[in-house]
Order: sequence, then structure tokens, then C-alpha cells
Amino acid sequence: MEDFLRFLITPLLSHPDKLQITGSNAALTLKVDDTDVGRVIGKNGHVINAIRTLLHTYSSVRQLPFTNLTLDAQPVPKKESPILPPSGARKTAVSG
Repeated sequence: MEDFLRFLITPLLSHPDKLQITGSNAALTLKVDDTDVGRVIGKNGHVINAIRTLLHTYSSVRQLPFTNLTLDAQPVPKKESPILPPSGARKTAVSG
């Protein structure tokens, strides 16, 4: 199972040498370099969810117990959006 996961993850990484996979067949934990976390997660989690689906399918075809995959990463703070004026607001000239 770890070999299959390594096969899936390695092409996504800028630093494949820092890939660590720990755990058993029932629960695997994935640790990657901090710069690669976004690539592994993908927009709205699409990449990590696709990897989980592939692991689930692999387990089913090979008649192995299903595997939980966890990504060991620090939470990424949300970017704050700039404060914009209301859409109907006008700029007024100040005369002095």
C-alpha cells in the first residue's frame, strides 16, 4: 500500500526526498515538505480526496482492508480579502 501511495504522491512534490509515510495498512499518515502541502491538498481538497479514492479502489481490488489517509501538516491561515467600498459608493472631490 505504501508503495502505491508513494507512486501517486511523488510526481506532485518539489521535494520528494522529504516524503514520509508512516502507519499500518489500516491508517497511513503522510508528511511532506511545507512547500508541497498545497499541491498535495489541491484546491478545495480535490487532490487529496482523489488520492483517498484511489487508495480505496486499490484496497478493494486487492481485497485489502480500507485505509484512512491523513496528511500531517500545519493549518494554513486564510488570506484576508481586502476591504472594498460598497458597490454604489462614489468618490467625492474635496475642495479646499
